[in-house]
Amino acid sequence: MAAFQMTITTHPNSDHADGPDSVGVMVDRLAGAGFDILLPHVKIGGEAFYHSHIAKVHPQFAEWDPLTVIVQKGRAAGLQVYAQVCVFPEGENSALIQSDASLRAMTIDGEPTPWACPASEKVRQYELSIFEEIMDNYDVNGVYMDYIRYNLDNVCFCPRCRSRFKEETGTDPVEIGRFSGFDESAQRGRNRKHPAWVQWIEWRVAQITTFVEALSAAARKRECALSGAVFMDYPECIVNQGQDWAEWTEKGLLDSVVPMTYTNSLLMLKKRTKTHLAHVKGNCALWEGLGQNSSRSNLSTEALIEQIEAVRDEGAQGVMIFPYSTLTDEDLAALGKLNV
Repeated sequence: MAAFQMTITTHPNSDHADGPDSVGVMVDRLAGAGFDILLPHVKIGGEAFYHSHIAKVHPQFAEWDPLTVIVQKGRAAGLQVYAQVCVFPEGENSALIQSDASLRAMTIDGEPTPWACPASEKVRQYELSIFEEIMDNYDVNGVYMDYIRYNLDNVCFCPRCRSRFKEETGTDPVEIGRFSGFDESAQRGRNRKHPAWVQWIEWRVAQITTFVEALSAAARKRECALSGAVFMDYPECIVNQGQDWAEWTEKGLLDSVVPMTYTNSLLMLKKRTKTHLAHVKGNCALWEGLGQNSSRSNLSTEALIEQIEAVRDEGAQGVMIFPYSTLTDEDLAALGKLNV
């Protein structure tokens, strides 16, 4: 049986902003607590937190490359490193958007969002090039997709998406309307009854899956592991975010998948883990995402340990803990005593 994996996300602004020495402190604390894999964020909102030649480098790291130091110090401490990329969010400082503002995803009301349109081949090639640059220039063990989805239920309705979908189906998606769980019940029910609703849902899914397929092929070619954060509420996330992650595992595109099961409820965690295992079907490793301090959860040391043990006992292959910055010395001491 494969070893149970302990994985942690790290953020450049909070965890190693004080220079290379701060990376060493972080790595030593995590290695001592029994972690196996680091997931440093390397692209957020379109800005690179490594020395990219494609994306704009965040000015905070113009003088030193945190990914180089994390890989070096992490490997020396016996830790694997997966570079974490926030895929489709592209903000005002994005080189992609600054080159072509029409690549923004748009709401049903025609308002631009701080995300790029996943249906654009130019966008997908740009995001793929970020991953390829990292895999080709850094000795990472893997790459990790975050925000690999649509950001809202009412995107993307840019002219590109509308014209392509209408050409393929004969329906302008604006006629279908908003459709996800964020709608009021009456409107959602009406929209989901539209004759083209199913086609629109599947069309959005195809845009995201096409990118995952391309990235998986690129990672396989480089013998680099591929993982990603996904929504815990599968299959509803097919509708809300265009994210059919169970299909990715069925196709063998991922080495591990990380549902963001951020909750204070041990009961909900156990139920979700059982469900996720049933969807994954052993096609890849399941690492449950635990929110030590997230928008949905705030775990004491005891609760965090209890959740890790519950996930292991249910049969998952690991956990991803979010985020490093909130872990206390007490948390790390307790984690170091875990027998996983």
